Amino acid sequence: MVASITPRQLSNLINQASAPLVLDVRRSEAFNASPHMLPASQWRDPDSAGMWSGDLPRDRQIVVYCVHGHVVSQGVAVALALSRIPI
Repeated sequence: MVASITPRQLSNLINQASAPLVLDVRRSEAFNASPHMLPASQWRDPDSAGMWSGDLPRDRQIVVYCVHGHVVSQGVAVALALSRIPI
């Protein structure tokens, strides 16, 4: 299921044993231009989601984020959902 999560909800989940995997899917230009990244997140190239989605754990929820929370992260979320990755 593709859903959204608030920063507060994510913050509450981060310190739990069942914390979601957090993926930074900002395009490389935006990622490289910013010194900031959510703690414990991993950067993944959104344009190659089809190549790396199969390597993600299937037993964890996944949260994806981008610069604005629109086209890029929502597109990756849909791609992961179609790959049957729990998000």
